[in-house]
Amino acid sequence: VEARKPGDKIWMRLRRGDRLVPNEVIRTGEDGRVELTLNHTQGRLRLDRGTVMVMQGVQKGGRSAATGGWIETGSVWAALSPIRSSSKPFVLDTPKIRTAAEGTVYRVRVKGEDWVRVSVYEGVAETSFLQKDAAPEGWAGMKEVSVGQALRFAPGSTPILEKIDLRADWSDGWQHRAVDPAEEPQV
Repeated sequence: VEARKPGDKIWMRLRRGDRLVPNEVIRTGEDGRVELTLNHTQGRLRLDRGTVMVMQGVQKGGRSAATGGWIETGSVWAALSPIRSSSKPFVLDTPKIRTAAEGTVYRVRVKGEDWVRVSVYEGVAETSFLQKDAAPEGWAGMKEVSVGQALRFAPGSTPILEKIDLRADWSDGWQHRAVDPAEEPQV
């Protein structure tokens, strides 16, 4: 697992206890995975194999606080505390869907620019979709995803809300399935 600081071109191996800063890029590689603890027991993130994510946050003085991440590819599982030091929800962005949550356990999986799946294991996540003419920031079309549901966005289709089997899905953040949901037959 490697990280690259903002403005740097060199990837450095991420080690236990390293602190990440806003706009730092993390990549797990094909054989790596990592668990990140958010400041002040706000929760944790698990980045599975083949994941690339840019940390988003705010920095005040010498301290930084994570506010979310931009997932380029891969799978990020989040377990967020209902008690956060920020009044805003934690946000995971992808090329197509924005997911905001508090006190929720969920996973966002990205394959390419056009395939995204948001699965919720506890609580509720709010999703919105990237639209060119929407204001502000281009996000519109809010859709709520509740426990036991997944929202799937695939090329050439509208987002589909589907039920998931909590035991069969990746509810603890690490891949245990033999079949990748991106490769499951679509009915």
